[in-house]
Amino acid sequence: MELATQSGISLPTIQNIESGKANPSLEILTRVLNVLGLEIKVSVAGFQADTAILLGVPLSSKQFSTLIKPSRNLLCIEARKWAHYFRENVFTERETLAMTSFLCALKDYWPSIYKEIECPIFDKLISISRNNGHLIKLRRIAIANLSTYL
Repeated sequence: MELATQSGISLPTIQNIESGKANPSLEILTRVLNVLGLEIKVSVAGFQADTAILLGVPLSSKQFSTLIKPSRNLLCIEARKWAHYFRENVFTERETLAMTSFLCALKDYWPSIYKEIECPIFDKLISISRNNGHLIKLRRIAIANLSTYL
């Protein structure tokens, strides 16, 4: 009752949150947590290599078994995360080369999808690495991987 009073949220709403029956908005959660002396921190999850490989990024010769099926929508969501990771410099040299080859394949063979995920850092990576011999081989692998679901 005290939590409801201090947060300005009705007691039934607090009870529904506690029992898992409610799907509270971020605003309501923030008000409840402020009373409890807590805060919400939102961050991008770490790089998930298995999802990247599933989507066709040539990081490994083995396929990861997963319940997630590759799709255009999942690719766009993950690519937006990758843009964030590139800005934070969390990729190894090998991962950067694999991701760049993947982005080159998208840009050259599926330009409409590339336009959906396009960001300046991707264009910069592609222009820097375009003539790298390793990139050409990995690009062929990425094209083959992408063609299985696009």
